[in-house]
Amino acid sequence: MSDISTTIHSLHSLLLIPTSNIAPICILHKSFPDFLTDPERCTDQRFFIDPPIYHREILFSCLTLMNKKLEKNICKLDNYISLSDVEDLPACRAAYIGAALEYTCCFWTNHLVKIPASGPEVKQVQEAIDRFFKNDLLFWIEVLSLVENLDAGIHALNNIEQWYVLVSCVELVLENLTSHLFRQGFLASGQMTASTSSWNTLIQSPLLLPRYTILPSHSALPHPGFTITTVWSSQKR
Repeated sequence: MSDISTTIHSLHSLLLIPTSNIAPICILHKSFPDFLTDPERCTDQRFFIDPPIYHREILFSCLTLMNKKLEKNICKLDNYISLSDVEDLPACRAAYIGAALEYTCCFWTNHLVKIPASGPEVKQVQEAIDRFFKNDLLFWIEVLSLVENLDAGIHALNNIEQWYVLVSCVELVLENLTSHLFRQGFLASGQMTASTSSWNTLIQSPLLLPRYTILPSHSALPHPGFTITTVWSSQKR
């Protein structure tokens, strides 16, 4: 650890070194990462960084962390409590969520869109995202509500759609998303209050939610009592 600190502190002309051991190290000027990620300029393989490779590794690390850490009622709040009624919510978030999981939940798809949409790893990425939909989707939305950043979820779904469009699988991912989120057999109760509650954000209605597909657009979701079917081909006309 001392060798790492010595090396880092010798790079003050390139890096902004914080005094805290837990604060992130920042790059002073964009020209430095531009150099490290350009194979024609950075010809020494010891220092060259290939962005698609590392974005893929970071993506898998994010998905692994969410699968390991996410759980129902992660902050151990009372049932049906509003976030405005939680005493010292920032401390609660720090204790049960933490900076690493918060970053992961908010920005994991930023790494997804930097991964090439072709190549041998595409199937592995698709399978990892499918597992996320099956196992962690609702818990992920809960954390976004707790950190008061549900907008990040909208951007994340747009990023997922964008990446799947590139691999010609947008219909599959949208069907997976809606079927896992509104699958038959999911018994829900209560009303959605996304801006004020945590786990209760995910609760829709006392009905058994039907399975349906939606167009890949930004229109509002229908009432869960209705079943709609739309034809993807009509969007192309």
